[in-house]
Amino acid sequence: MTRFRSTIATAACAGLVIALGAFAGSDAWGGSAGSGGSGSKKAKKEAQAFLNEVDTAVREGNIDLRIARLNPAVIDRYGEQQCRDFLAGQEDNTRRDRVKSVGKPEPFEYATDKQTVTVPDALPVQVRATIKGKKGDRNIHLARVNGQLTYFIDCGQPLPAQ
Repeated sequence: MTRFRSTIATAACAGLVIALGAFAGSDAWGGSAGSGGSGSKKAKKEAQAFLNEVDTAVREGNIDLRIARLNPAVIDRYGEQQCRDFLAGQEDNTRRDRVKSVGKPEPFEYATDKQTVTVPDALPVQVRATIKGKKGDRNIHLARVNGQLTYFIDCGQPLPAQ
């Protein structure tokens, strides 16, 4: 079971998300099980289109697109090069996410590596994910920056505190 969780967490970091758990209680984007409602059809469609784009990048090893879609809080915490290095080994030709529901915008605590930042108006999204060929439900968060949805991951070792 530990190996399974480790594999899931590693794969999740590569995609969306995002980074800190297994399928049951929390996901790689820092979400928790049971959040959100069904959301509007428009919100679900937009979240699905975003995840399709990121999932395709995961399957194809397109690190540039994955970096471009990371939330600035991730880059601030880890630095672009650390995230590039982390994502370089995360290709997964089975990666797929199906949006089940999108909740209303809410504050999201992006917490990794003993650091936390509150991201206002994040969207809680429940997905059915396929990661490394294994299916499971995950709760993630997406946040809009300059009109573009972004995602959250744990890229490994954070930058030294300033």
